[in-house]
Parts: sequence; structure tokens; C-alpha cells
Amino acid sequence: MSTIDHHHRRVSRRLTLLALAAVLAVTAVALSRCRTVGDSVAGVDLTAGNPKLNHRSDCVHQCNKDFNMAHSEEVERHAAALKDCAGDTDCVHAENTRHHTRQLEIVRAMQNCKNGCYNEGGGGGGH
Repeated sequence: MSTIDHHHRRVSRRLTLLALAAVLAVTAVALSRCRTVGDSVAGVDLTAGNPKLNHRSDCVHQCNKDFNMAHSEEVERHAAALKDCAGDTDCVHAENTRHHTRQLEIVRAMQNCKNGCYNEGGGGGGH
């Protein structure tokens, strides 16, 4: 292979990499300027003509709110119970088991609540 061919390939490879880097940079800049939009794209409210969509959205938001409240209360209860254990390993183990079980119950309740939001004719999403 001649030196000229080798040099030509090296330059060609560099130009290809440079072009690829430029394309990636332009794409990154373009995507960084994207922003999320609400339900009212171009002035059209997607939920106005569909009260079920509003109900479902409100219902899911309420399920999330209920979950967050129950989770926070459980975390606080668990921390207090662990403190009351005063280092007793049997007590700590039993409390961790109770906490795990309660967390699973809270998640199941949220899932059931959200499932209720999508049942046709289902009222308040498990409320």
C-alpha cells in the first residue's frame, strides 16, 4: 500500500468522524431546545370534549396522592417502631417484616385504585 493511499484513508476517516461529530452536536442542540407541551397543543384542549378522560386523569392523580400519603405515613411509623426496638434484633427483624408487608399492601391498593379509574362506569377509582 502506498503512502498516498494510507494518507488518503486517514484523512477520509477523520472527515467522516468530524462530520459525524458535527451531526451529533447539531442534534443535541436541536433536542435540547425541545420542550414538553400540555394537553392543549395548538390551542386544542384534548380533554374538553371527553369528560371520561378528565375523570380518569383526576382519579389517577388522587390514587397517586393517596399512595404518597400512605407511603409517607408508613415510613414515619416504621422509623418510630425501629427506634422503639432499641437495637433488639428480633424486634427489628419483626418490624422490617411488618414494614415490607405494609409497603406491598400500599402498592397493591394504589394499583387497585388506578385499575378502578379505567373501568367503564366505575365510580371514584376505588374510593
